[in-house]
Amino acid sequence: MPDYLDISRFQSTVHELERLLDFNFLPRVIIRSFKDTLYVKRKRPTSDWIEQVFHDDRVGDIKTREYGLCRIAVLIIDLQTIENTSPQLLNYFRKSFRKHSDNEFWGLRFEIDIASTLIKKNISFQLGCQLPGGDALNGDFVCGTVAIECASIHAGSKKRFNSYLKKISRTIRKKKAKPYACSNVALFLDITNIFFERAFDGNPIGNEELRHTLRSEAAVSGFGSIVASVWFFNEDRSLSHSRYQNLLAREDALTISSQLSTFLSHDFELNQQLNSITKFTALSGY
Repeated sequence: MPDYLDISRFQSTVHELERLLDFNFLPRVIIRSFKDTLYVKRKRPTSDWIEQVFHDDRVGDIKTREYGLCRIAVLIIDLQTIENTSPQLLNYFRKSFRKHSDNEFWGLRFEIDIASTLIKKNISFQLGCQLPGGDALNGDFVCGTVAIECASIHAGSKKRFNSYLKKISRTIRKKKAKPYACSNVALFLDITNIFFERAFDGNPIGNEELRHTLRSEAAVSGFGSIVASVWFFNEDRSLSHSRYQNLLAREDALTISSQLSTFLSHDFELNQQLNSITKFTALSGY
């Protein structure tokens, strides 16, 4: 497998991302200097990621460059996983990518993450939007008798650290009225952005603080379980595995169905402790 973390072959890495997304970020009509970032075609935020790697390499910001490379590499590997199993599903995500607005990208990225994870775990699923009633009735991923609904939460323009947990609660409560808010559906929340925004403000969200919010909302949400997902870049260079890692926190409602409980614990391999998932051995040694 190509080393997508090798900065010297970053243009090739971008070309593979372009192939998978069926979208050209770099023009083919000129020979580009590696340091040139002027002509990256706008499709935010992905185009920003590409420009940022070029910029970080140029100014010698190795730490930020490594994070950017990991972020792009994981997206590539997610999409390759989907392509190898279901080209039709990849085409669905390609179409969604072309249509998304800047803000909608994060929800799409989270769905790609969940789809890739389900495939890696050999869990069969159908897209809720392709079933009668659409995803408004079924949730995003239907796995037999259970389902997963996804939501991605981002800090607003007014970044107040004491409002971030409230954003999690508001997002859950908005989903509460949906037909799929029931005991055999798990609500997965991507909280990576607000997690790091509050850490940047000097008041990081603690595990117990987060779990208290999830537990309180799970009790009244109608969902069988609520799972919070955080992607982070581990700065420990001595690690022998991927440094771009995923933490998952699961809190069940008392009303969770036995089918969903079994699915999360055994099929998804997600217990109720703090779970660390390193899905991408292709990033090993970095």
